[in-house]
Amino acid sequence: MIRLFATALLIATLSGCSLFVPREGLNMDGALVNDYHAQVIADDWAQILTERFVVETIFSITGSGAITQAFTKSMRTGGYGVATDDQLIESAIPIEIRTGNLDNGVVVSLIMKSEIMSRSYRIDDKKSIQPNSQISMIVIRDSK
Repeated sequence: MIRLFATALLIATLSGCSLFVPREGLNMDGALVNDYHAQVIADDWAQILTERFVVETIFSITGSGAITQAFTKSMRTGGYGVATDDQLIESAIPIEIRTGNLDNGVVVSLIMKSEIMSRSYRIDDKKSIQPNSQISMIVIRDSK
């Protein structure tokens, strides 16, 4: 009886693994967007951050995809400092860009210290892009 139960449990576990398809999820800026979409998204986020930070702010941006590259360019064009990977600037605000593909668009999240800000963008059949949500923000508070 124990052997039958163990076999059934093993089969259920293995079949669950074979049927499990990982969600596209938030990854390091691996969104399926073209350069135009990336620039629209980057300009939108740059505008959002210019409302929160003074021009003298320096950011350290993590990511290597099209959105990260366009965002770095937008921030520098706006007069903000952006540290490169080989620079260690203690006062720089770290920003990690994460993206996830949706059926008709992409979700972009910026992780800054204890905040996560996210927004989705809709890409229609004509390949135009527009924000599809308000900014949602999660603030992680220290429990101490």
